[in-house]
Amino acid sequence: METLFITMLGLEERALGFFQKLDKPIIDNYLLLINNEYKKDKRVLKNLSLTEKYLKGIQKTIIETSYFDSLELVKNLNKYLQKNYINLKDSKIFLDISTFNRQNLLVLLYLLRKKYGVSKLTFYYTIPKYTNKEISKYAQNVSNIPFFSGVQSVDKNKLLILLVGFEFDRALYIWKKVEPSKTIIAIGDEPTDRKFLEINREIVSSLKNHFEAEEVNVSAKDPYKAKQDIEKSIKKNIQDYNIFISPMNTKLQTLGLYFAWEANPEIQILYSCPEEFGDWLTKGIQKTVSFDFIK
Repeated sequence: METLFITMLGLEERALGFFQKLDKPIIDNYLLLINNEYKKDKRVLKNLSLTEKYLKGIQKTIIETSYFDSLELVKNLNKYLQKNYINLKDSKIFLDISTFNRQNLLVLLYLLRKKYGVSKLTFYYTIPKYTNKEISKYAQNVSNIPFFSGVQSVDKNKLLILLVGFEFDRALYIWKKVEPSKTIIAIGDEPTDRKFLEINREIVSSLKNHFEAEEVNVSAKDPYKAKQDIEKSIKKNIQDYNIFISPMNTKLQTLGLYFAWEANPEIQILYSCPEEFGDWLTKGIQKTVSFDFIK
């Protein structure tokens, strides 16, 4: 059985968290994804250089993707797998989700699980020491994430579930564009770090100055607990509403959303890109955790 590691080399230092672990598994091949909009960014180039040092003499492949167009990931990953005669269904996949943009992460999960039938999956996530309170600015282009358009009924009103993180602008922009009849704001409790929850609560409070919303807690730390938390809101409302969900908290919570979608594919997952990022996104590496896929 071939073992394959997949990661997105993003803008953050924690892209290196997995490579600094002492108890790394034995891996046959490494796929390093890079969004082409940022491939010349000095932070990405630094992460790539350090990764190549960690993987000196080890088989690795760089695959270009796109931050704004997740279908680039579909096209280039399919091309790589076909060219190299790789059958992912019989492979063990190690996936570092730490610095993926959420739309590409969800699309990759769909490909692995639904197209290639992967069942042997281990996820890695590196928790940063600090996250920028102003991680992004403004927002643009609310759209459906490919493969997650759900099933909509003309007889139902809209429910928007915002999995809120640190980004006020994006959350408010999505709410204005969707124009929901009902809104649920999910606070990331339990958090990966208590100091992150304090900022999360500030953003939620600011949003509720602009529109009415029901508050719920959705774990930002445990993807399986996040799945259960999200499904509570889905099951409570699915008979009466077309449900739209937008992920903006941790990638672990986004992973939980994916698991919830597998069980409830009628929901629609939305995303909005920022107009620009802050001067920095996260700093430092606190620790790297792992989760095995559970059916």
